[in-house]
Amino acid sequence: MYKKTLAILVGVGLMASLVTGCGSSGGDKPAAKTDKKELKIGFVMKTLSNPFFISMEKGAQKAGKELGVKLEVQVGQEETSIEQQIAIVENMIATKVDAICIAPGGSKEIVPVLKKAQDVGIPIINIDNRIDGDAAKAAGLKPIPYVGASNIDGGYLAGKYLAEQLKGKGKVAII
Repeated sequence: MYKKTLAILVGVGLMASLVTGCGSSGGDKPAAKTDKKELKIGFVMKTLSNPFFISMEKGAQKAGKELGVKLEVQVGQEETSIEQQIAIVENMIATKVDAICIAPGGSKEIVPVLKKAQDVGIPIINIDNRIDGDAAKAAGLKPIPYVGASNIDGGYLAGKYLAEQLKGKGKVAII
């Protein structure tokens, strides 16, 4: 749990630094920041009915306060409320958030609306669930930074630990 919370804090911090460094005056040089506008980052999560996501939201809020960023947290009713997530991102595009940090409920379904966000210049960071690479490529989505744990590595480490503890004898069930 600690590593995932740390990953979220890093994600929000990375998003804040991306946004402050992404201003452009139309040329190759970054625009000079003359106003002290508070950054507004949309934080799109799957749900707040799961203790993991509650912890994630608390960590993101903490990072937002530490970085002086207004964090607009919005969630779907359930982890599988993909249509709600799409509508949330559409609304964030319309209200012109400075950036979007998203834990997608559907790795393919969310791609078209993220493309819309990119097309209007809103930086995106993908957390927790990776966006489907093939769907992203097909839609013309530019690469999006990902912050999260590797379930493959986690599964490998868990399996290795169990094998060592059982010394090659016994039965293991994966749930």
